[in-house]
Amino acid sequence: MGRPQPSRERGPVSNFSVPAGTPVADKEVARSFHESGLSVSTGVNTYNGGGFLSFAPASRASPMNYTEDFVSSESANYERGLKFTPAQNDVGVWVTTYPAVEPRIIRLRDASDNTLLKEIQVDPIPGRRTTFPVVHSLDSSKSYKITATNPNAEWSHSNSNSSPTVNNSFITVEGETHGLNTVYTNNTGTFGEIGTLDPSSWPATGSQTAEFIPPVDVFGWDTTTFLATEPGGSSVEVYIEELQSGGWTEIAGPVSRGASIEADPANNIRWRIDYDRGTETVMPSVRMLARRWKL
Repeated sequence: MGRPQPSRERGPVSNFSVPAGTPVADKEVARSFHESGLSVSTGVNTYNGGGFLSFAPASRASPMNYTEDFVSSESANYERGLKFTPAQNDVGVWVTTYPAVEPRIIRLRDASDNTLLKEIQVDPIPGRRTTFPVVHSLDSSKSYKITATNPNAEWSHSNSNSSPTVNNSFITVEGETHGLNTVYTNNTGTFGEIGTLDPSSWPATGSQTAEFIPPVDVFGWDTTTFLATEPGGSSVEVYIEELQSGGWTEIAGPVSRGASIEADPANNIRWRIDYDRGTETVMPSVRMLARRWKL
């Protein structure tokens, strides 16, 4: 492994540069990545995490599964989650939210002193389970807490009063955390599933595509922009592809934010995202994609 490098974030969204007097449509923006009309490719290593697209290890089989039983809401900033121990030194953990759970932040903590190890901003898909990978080096001799919270409002959660499965070959779950210091061993309903991430199924590079449905009444394509997070030695490159004669063809890239889109206005365009994590245990991601066209 190379020496860890600081994270870098490219963005934020800039103003689009448009010739004077040219009517321009409102820009089309993907931020939650479950916007109407947006299609995102996902695979073994590419995730649509609700609020971000990412390149991470594949999830291992045999996750912990818990039954759902809707209960009331908690106050803002209340952290609730699971306490667990990985069976081996590992590269991360993944959790799946219930449709009734609407967290905005997922946190990974050291269970011994509640030290914050990783925090990700999320935007769950309404009414559906959403899976969030959390990449961080895990030590099998330590216990951890994975929690959910909403800093802006009360959020509803789910609950199970049945005894949890205590372990499988990859992970041991001790119970559910209420706040940061209370653990209930017969209460495991904050997340629908929890499992570990498999480093053997994590190549150095990968790709993902995102595509809106074609806009109506396009005179000409204008510009595109994006916001990428590149922790450590990782990189994210964005390419523009055009739908030509029934197939997608790369026409530009890697592009910078504010780049012009040189495509036939009769054809739709999409983004292709190329990830490279280098040799580090890090998760490169995209937080926003946007495009604009002339009317």
